[in-house]
Amino acid sequence: MKKFTILTLFTSSLFVTSAMAESVYVLADNMTQSSQTIVNEIMTMSGAMDIQTAAKVLYSTKDHQIVVLDSDLIINNISDLTKDQLSHANSIIITGSADNNQAVAQHLLGYGSKADYLVIKGLKGDKGIELIRFDNNNNVSLRGIAQSLVKNAIK
Repeated sequence: MKKFTILTLFTSSLFVTSAMAESVYVLADNMTQSSQTIVNEIMTMSGAMDIQTAAKVLYSTKDHQIVVLDSDLIINNISDLTKDQLSHANSIIITGSADNNQAVAQHLLGYGSKADYLVIKGLKGDKGIELIRFDNNNNVSLRGIAQSLVKNAIK
């Protein structure tokens, strides 16, 4: 009987913890229509997810818009990219070559960083804009990289 009671309490606490976890409904926008495999992987991650783990959850009452930009596709017409086009975004993920990523971030923020992937977050928050850089790690799966980018974009 004691084992059953303990198991019931443990299971109940798991459900309460899961219910209390903050979540968002991720809406990913492939604004540059990139066919990069990392962009395609990010696009499959749309839906309700836990903010801390980026794991799928059943529902969310908040939306989080992520715009994905392939810097290699927009670098030649970078002046056409305006902040108004990105006004709906909560965060931006920039993929492409490190040099082009830096140039796009520089154009949007006034500063940039040379990295394989950049995440710009805090576009609509009180905490201010934050630029996070990621370098490619060949030991991590494509899914793992995409999950890390999305997780940092929504946190």
